[in-house]
Amino acid sequence: MKRGTKTALGIDVGDRTISVALVEKTDQGIRIVAGATEDLPGEQDKGRTRTPGRILSRVLRKLGRRAMTRGIQTAVATPARSAILRLLDLPKQMPANIGEFVEGELKQYVAMSGRQMSSDFCGVGIGSSSRKRLLTVVADATEVSETLGICRASGTWIAAVEPSVLACVRALLLADKGMRRGSSLIAMLTRTNLVLCLFTNGILDFVRHRETPAGMDTPE
Repeated sequence: MKRGTKTALGIDVGDRTISVALVEKTDQGIRIVAGATEDLPGEQDKGRTRTPGRILSRVLRKLGRRAMTRGIQTAVATPARSAILRLLDLPKQMPANIGEFVEGELKQYVAMSGRQMSSDFCGVGIGSSSRKRLLTVVADATEVSETLGICRASGTWIAAVEPSVLACVRALLLADKGMRRGSSLIAMLTRTNLVLCLFTNGILDFVRHRETPAGMDTPE
């Protein structure tokens, strides 16, 4: 939630479902006002009118008029099947343009070769260490556009797009204060990928992203 925002809408476009949560900032913290979810079309639904955009519109209607209010801050979490999350150590001699430095590093990944990239980054700290690091995320821009297209089809304007795991991590850190002490490992497994995030004293210390082999979409 941005500063001054009282109500916000979160949309999660997953591999199998679309989920939506309407949250409100109060004096006691952030609370969930309403939530809804619905399955995405499977193979048996091909050729029907159950498009992701129509499904999202139906899910939003379940939340009521407040979820459809114009101007409400809305963020969408996308599975972005080709997304890559990495921690980058900044060199001792700080680059003049950090954005260009990050872009140059990300272009070295073979998985992004020949693709139009959509990327962003933010700084992370490691306790009291002077080590300077960046959390970077890069995804196939086409996949991100597909997610935004689903939202536009429902008449929803999106303020931010991010991987689902980052939204879950923030919620867990907010709900469990104990995760800000010692080490905590958070894992998210989907039909297409596995993401591991290791936290040390509440600070992201390690992240790894792997594609899920066919037929291995269970915790085991």
